[in-house]
Amino acid sequence: MKKRYKQIICLLTLIVLLLVSSTANAFAASDSDLIGYLSKCRFLPSNGTLELTERTYLKYLPCSVKTNSASFDVGVYEAGKTFTVTGLYINTEGNFWYRVTDGNKLGYVYNSYGTFSDGSIDFTYYYVVNNQLYISDSTKHMCYAVSASTASSIPISTEQIDTICQAFGYEDNSYWVYNESNDLSNHPLLPYDWYAASSKHDYYTSSQIGSGLTLSYYCGGNNECAGFANFMGLMLTGQLPKNGEADYASNIGNGWASYSTTQIIEMGGVKPGDILRNYGHSAMVYTVNSDGSFHTIEVWGRSANVIHINGFFNGREDYSKLDQIPDMIYVLRYEG
Repeated sequence: MKKRYKQIICLLTLIVLLLVSSTANAFAASDSDLIGYLSKCRFLPSNGTLELTERTYLKYLPCSVKTNSASFDVGVYEAGKTFTVTGLYINTEGNFWYRVTDGNKLGYVYNSYGTFSDGSIDFTYYYVVNNQLYISDSTKHMCYAVSASTASSIPISTEQIDTICQAFGYEDNSYWVYNESNDLSNHPLLPYDWYAASSKHDYYTSSQIGSGLTLSYYCGGNNECAGFANFMGLMLTGQLPKNGEADYASNIGNGWASYSTTQIIEMGGVKPGDILRNYGHSAMVYTVNSDGSFHTIEVWGRSANVIHINGFFNGREDYSKLDQIPDMIYVLRYEG
């Protein structure tokens, strides 16, 4: 009997040791999974408060189990529960997850399950995840994807244009020129033919533009005014505009369509993000007024590639409406 009892004790001890070992290995594997997965995500320094708006599972990783099977449930909490936000992650699917703690547990909550307040998120204005361009909207503490498949459902706005300008440091009367502190050559969205281009209008002394080299960028087959309009279109939609063609109302590629002045007027007028081209100049529509007049964002190639924001097409106040601009060739509009 004693021998049998000892055998049972030994067996139970072995089972306990195996369970402890298995649990330890599980936690070690989870720690490895956490570090490995976070290294594939983008981290945005953040602080604030998150109040849950529905019953929510706190996750071990900033993703669902469908994305990574190691993302087990840390806990479940009801609507109204508040957490302290210690970071925001953009995961491998391009989704946003808050890193939160209530003082006892640390985990991740999908952004749609709570309301963020009383803090800030350090957005970097634009970045690329899985070949999609993301633009931040700091007023909503959120970002949205812009790609060929999604941009058509997100109308281009003046605020989006401002966001791109903030990202690259473009201000009214600044310059669209290459210098060491503004090197875009490695930007993942830029086309293969992107480079700093030199032409007869590009050379000015450093004193005339403040500092740096005096070369304008080249984008989508054009530099100076047309190149800048192409560049802004690319940053806003993730798709490079192509030059317009004579057969208006046709999709000219990459989600952009070419229209005549008459067609645009019949469609209700210009919109922010439209690219206007006449014989001699290109500009992007920046704001539109209720009477159909508009302001533009543009570069003047003959003036050291200076950027003008919220001005008139080619600086002409009498060109404040589309039918006032002479020698129009086309209007490009992104339609996805």
